[in-house]
Parts: sequence; C-alpha cells; structure tokens
Amino acid sequence: MTQQEHQKLPLFESGKVRLLTGELEVLRVSVLGKKIDVDIEDKQFIKRAMKLRREIGPKKSAAAEKPKKKKKSSPLSMVRMIADTSKRIGVTLTVSYKGRKIATIGAEARPTLLQIITKTRALAINDPITALRMMI
Repeated sequence: MTQQEHQKLPLFESGKVRLLTGELEVLRVSVLGKKIDVDIEDKQFIKRAMKLRREIGPKKSAAAEKPKKKKKSSPLSMVRMIADTSKRIGVTLTVSYKGRKIATIGAEARPTLLQIITKTRALAINDPITALRMMI
C-alpha cells in the first residue's frame, strides 16, 4: 500500500448503530477499528430499501437508453468492487442475518471454491444457504 493510499484509510474508532422501524429492530452496525459488522434482522426491510433505491434513482431518457456497448453493472460487480477496494485498504466487512455470518468482505475474507463464481479473493460466502434465504 502506498503512502497516499494509507492516508485515505477511514479512521474508525468504535461505535454501534441500531436501525428500528417502530419497535422492530431491522439492522445493527458495529464498528471497531478496520472491522465493520452488519447484522440484518429483517430481510424484508432490506428488500424494500433496495426497491426504493431503484425507484428513486435517476431515470434515463429515451436518448440515453441507446446501447453504448458498455458492460452492464450488476449487484455482484458492485460487491466485487467494494470487496477488492476494502481488501486493498485493509478493511473487513462482515454481513450476518439474525446473527449468522453470511459473508466476509475485504481484508479478512478467506474464499473457498465460490471465488470461481465471484471472481475475487476479497469475498467469502460463509453460509451459502443463509445467503440464498436472504435473497428469497
């Protein structure tokens, strides 16, 4: 890592954030140093938030929708970019669902054979079955 990259590292100390909708806790985020843990309690909330993001995002005009031979962006490519960047700067992000670790992204990721699918060594799927349940 270059000196310039090192200066751009996030300076996390520690902290916790709980997100509630009414009385229902839907998400917890814990930060300690270069480790960020996200624990999802309500997958429906996450799905609604992602749907809302697509709905309020910038709309393309008819002229802008002409093919440009540009590679289409997918959720996996976005996660891959985040994972590779996190690994490069030494940050680890773990994602859990109701306390069960689903994935490790970044510096401490230890991928298995799924790296053939994800095409990165910075993303490990720790619990594929729970990860699939999150998407359903």
